[in-house]
Amino acid sequence: MAFDPLETDEVNPNPQTRVRDFDAHMLGGCSAFVWASFLIYFLGVWPFFAFQKIVTFGQLGLTVGLGLFCTGVFCAYVSRKFGTAGWFGSLGGTIAIAMFTYLRLDTIKFLTFEPGTKPPEFSSWLTVLISIGWITFIALVGWRMQMKSKDAL
Repeated sequence: MAFDPLETDEVNPNPQTRVRDFDAHMLGGCSAFVWASFLIYFLGVWPFFAFQKIVTFGQLGLTVGLGLFCTGVFCAYVSRKFGTAGWFGSLGGTIAIAMFTYLRLDTIKFLTFEPGTKPPEFSSWLTVLISIGWITFIALVGWRMQMKSKDAL
């Protein structure tokens, strides 16, 4: 057959190394971006569904801290492994988290509560600071880790 191996005993002294073509590189980067953004969003949002009642600073700190820790660790991994594509994918997912966090905390703040329940301890300006802080933290973690990546700019 035309495509069967030659089955010779000769050893090739200069084996060809496989070079990654441009299309495979682009597909890998785009896939890393999309998967990183979706997974970062999921990792940052799940504490808000796990802990529904966020009224005190302690509950807010637990919820935001847990989401921030999970997204920070995953952002560091993705930025190190996939470089700039992973970093910007993490940043895209974090911007969506920031919008979700702002809207969720504002909804909690302005909901009409049942009689006898006290309103949340946090104010509206704190929701903005949490969103901006989350984006800044992930941007710095991703930037630091992508600099150590082999795909760094």
